[in-house]
Amino acid sequence: MFRIYLLLISFCVSTVTITAQSVFDTLHQVAREPVDMQLTFDLRQLLRNLDDEPWLKTDLLLVSQPGDTLRAPVKVRARGNSRKDICSPPPLKLKIKKNLLASVGLDTTYNDFKLVMQCKDAKSFPDYLYREYMAYRLYSMLTDYSFKVHLVNLTIIDSENPKRILERKGFIIENEEQLAARLGGVIRERPLKYADPLEDQCYLRFCLFQYMIGNTDWALGNTHNVKMVERPSLGDVLLVPYDFDYSGFVHTPYAVPDERLPIQSVKQRFYKGMHPEEDLLMAEVAYWKERMPAMRAFLTDFPHLGKRHRKEILKYFDTFEKILNKDKKIRRLVR
Repeated sequence: MFRIYLLLISFCVSTVTITAQSVFDTLHQVAREPVDMQLTFDLRQLLRNLDDEPWLKTDLLLVSQPGDTLRAPVKVRARGNSRKDICSPPPLKLKIKKNLLASVGLDTTYNDFKLVMQCKDAKSFPDYLYREYMAYRLYSMLTDYSFKVHLVNLTIIDSENPKRILERKGFIIENEEQLAARLGGVIRERPLKYADPLEDQCYLRFCLFQYMIGNTDWALGNTHNVKMVERPSLGDVLLVPYDFDYSGFVHTPYAVPDERLPIQSVKQRFYKGMHPEEDLLMAEVAYWKERMPAMRAFLTDFPHLGKRHRKEILKYFDTFEKILNKDKKIRRLVR
């Protein structure tokens, strides 16, 4: 079991020896899900400086298993684009000091990770958070070219007003440089001028997935909600999607489609991607058909989602599967 006690930069591991492993992997591989996380920082200062995004000193308390506790000083800052304006508090990024990680034998290269929280305190918003988490998980069931995620039960305590306590559902996301290294490449910051370097199967899978979840909130031209992983040894580029809160699958109350698109609702699917050759398309469709039962089982059995939301996403999933099972429809879709 994973057992950590870290206080004033002291650390001891009971039955697992961890060497050169990132803090995210340490949590993802051995912590229960959801993991309990508590952050204590000046909440007012965070909300007052959303544009500047300064790093704030924070106390982190993490309970990976009953009785297994991590307590450490970390830094936190606001992040995000639209959600920073809509959500309160906005998504966060956490950073742990590299010398602290080195002192306990953890990898110091990937010392930060993103934290996504339910957008608001309203009763329905935990379900929207879970729906986005499920979108990440669905993509990971299709390909390893995907971000790993891990659920958390989050408590935020205002250090300047300890009676102000926020309870949020959330999930942490794998560090993007770690993702790239895992996939044998590096993050490409510059947009592509042409689609030629894109790995064809990855590109098609990416496009079909975005269509399945009804997500048009991405673009290759400015790498909006897309990470590009360049693999110099192979001479290609992989696409990895993220941020799905504007998709029809998640269907948050604030999600609206781009006014330039011929749709009126994010629940209306619109294909804006690769136009593959016939053999590549049919091979990919066969691949998807093999995985649809497992994906459906995941959606059906996910324990945290409310009944109404589960019914909605299964119905949405069904409408895509009907298209997938009709060769004429899927061919017409991608032409």
